[in-house]
Amino acid sequence: AVICIDMPDLPALVKVAERVLSLLNTPFRLFRATHRISGSIGVHLSDGAIDPDQLLAAADAAMYRAKAAGRNRFGVGHPLVSQPGRPLR
Repeated sequence: AVICIDMPDLPALVKVAERVLSLLNTPFRLFRATHRISGSIGVHLSDGAIDPDQLLAAADAAMYRAKAAGRNRFGVGHPLVSQPGRPLR
């Protein structure tokens, strides 16, 4: 998990996710061979009204949607998740 404090808006958070994916996908050498890894990332922008467990659950659900869509992707948490009393979908 990566916690980003004071993210101004969703586009800024998306830039962070894209940068992390880019860094993960950078080739590296190990035992005389070049390797590459990819990742699936879930992000959710909090308005401060969501508790930490809900925030993590929203980002986790977004990650699993990204995994289902294919490799080397990120998913964005649904904004309705941050409304109190709304179930995760």
